[in-house]
Amino acid sequence: QILMIAALGITLGVVLGALMPFAASAVLQSVIPVPAEGGFYPGALGMAALFGLLVTLAFALLPLGRARDVPATSLFREMGFEGRGFPRPLYTAAALGIALLLAALAILFSGDRYIASIFVGATIFAFLVLRVVGALVQWAAKRSPRVGSTALRLAVGNIHRPGALTPSVVLSLGLGLTLLVTLALIDGNLRGQISGSLPERAPNFFFVDIQSSDVDAFSVLVSRQAPQGTLVKVPMLRGRVMALNGVDVDKVKVPAEGAWVLRGDRGLTYEASIPANATLTEGTWW
Repeated sequence: QILMIAALGITLGVVLGALMPFAASAVLQSVIPVPAEGGFYPGALGMAALFGLLVTLAFALLPLGRARDVPATSLFREMGFEGRGFPRPLYTAAALGIALLLAALAILFSGDRYIASIFVGATIFAFLVLRVVGALVQWAAKRSPRVGSTALRLAVGNIHRPGALTPSVVLSLGLGLTLLVTLALIDGNLRGQISGSLPERAPNFFFVDIQSSDVDAFSVLVSRQAPQGTLVKVPMLRGRVMALNGVDVDKVKVPAEGAWVLRGDRGLTYEASIPANATLTEGTWW
């Protein structure tokens, strides 16, 4: 039953995910300055479906394992519903194995495995910390002084009673707040880089594909339109990296963080000397 519900949710998510780029491109076409074209990517959709299935199994196996060990006679006496303790080692090992597989896939298929490893580690750490916080909340509620209000006394009692949802509520609220804070920090850092430090180093405009015969006329035009501006000219052409140290790039194993250099054309300069603001990390200037 859980797998049927999960399959329904995964199917809806995959369908919406496949249609969303086309809908977004139609809506944003008049807003963004570049052409917006949607695309269909079966690999990404399949990976999303796999992640959904693994998440379902990871979170469903432990409760199902506990329910599996509840004697039938306890159901008639309304006992065994508190769900305390751990299920059989088989269910625990299966849930942990699926969680580790989920983390490994998230890191393996990430564009930056180092950053992905940090996020996975932070998520595991947040789970452990919030679980401890939930237990501390129950411990504090159980040892809190008795209050006169009946409603408040019942509320405090429900926090630490057997089978209370306090750990799950603390975990859900904590992870939700952590996600919001993380997104806010990432957004703030990106905005700070783009609107703060980047304008101090980046030029106001880039002009490309100016032919050699038009450079002088373009320089005159720029000096007339922006007399206080600085024009930096760099000779360049478009080309692809075909070999590294004489070895075909198809036969070279390149780290993921540098593989983008080999994809598509790149702007290559043939200037005789290294530019003043450039840093040569290795080798000699050609």
